[in-house]
Amino acid sequence: MVLGGIKFGETSKIITLYTKELGKLTLMVKGARNPRRRLASTLQFLSHIGVVIYLKEGRGLQFLSQAHLINPFWEIKGDLDRFCAASAGAEFVSRLQIGQETHPDLFVLLMDFLRLVGEVNYQGLKPLLVSFLLQASQLLGYGPSLSRCIHCKRKILDGEEGGLLFSPEGGGVVCRKCAQRNGYYLKPSMDLVKTLKALSSGLEEAMEAASHQFDFNSAYKLLSPFWEFYAPGYRSLQSLKVWQELKGTEAS
Repeated sequence: MVLGGIKFGETSKIITLYTKELGKLTLMVKGARNPRRRLASTLQFLSHIGVVIYLKEGRGLQFLSQAHLINPFWEIKGDLDRFCAASAGAEFVSRLQIGQETHPDLFVLLMDFLRLVGEVNYQGLKPLLVSFLLQASQLLGYGPSLSRCIHCKRKILDGEEGGLLFSPEGGGVVCRKCAQRNGYYLKPSMDLVKTLKALSSGLEEAMEAASHQFDFNSAYKLLSPFWEFYAPGYRSLQSLKVWQELKGTEAS
């Protein structure tokens, strides 16, 4: 999966790929910007491609020698909302995936996410994105605790006395009995936490959330400071800012 690329020299390009077998790779592609070469169209952002790479130990930048297109995801690239949602998911993976750590399940999840981005109705795009972000962070070891108090491990129930608390630094929900007087807490609704818990269990749950007027801004404002604290390389997703500016909605 092509996660990005920058120009190099007059005709070459340095690209970032996310692979099932080798994790995230940065590769030099000579002549990639030559319009006479098929590679120019094959290496577009958000394209699923097959590649041949000659790895040389000790060489800082590896070279891509061959590539062929598997799925260009045209249904995403031809639609602004779908493209922005897909871009945010790819940006999240690129920032959280450090070096050549292999996470085959994350690669499969990314492919499933992109497929569904091209199929789901517009109401389902943001629940689908949050579902992907939650599951991706879980696979990378940065998933928030949404069911039990992070301190006493007591299961959080409906009608929690005094309301629910969420600690970005603590990594999840906190019951009122365990809350520290001077601690920093966010105060999500129980409905939001229950929805996030459902979204973390499968991409298909996004379809159900879409039918209940999912509050994307509240969800992202809750989760973003958690990822900023726990996930190396994470910062607010630029793709989301662009999406919301283009749509004229409130920026998170």
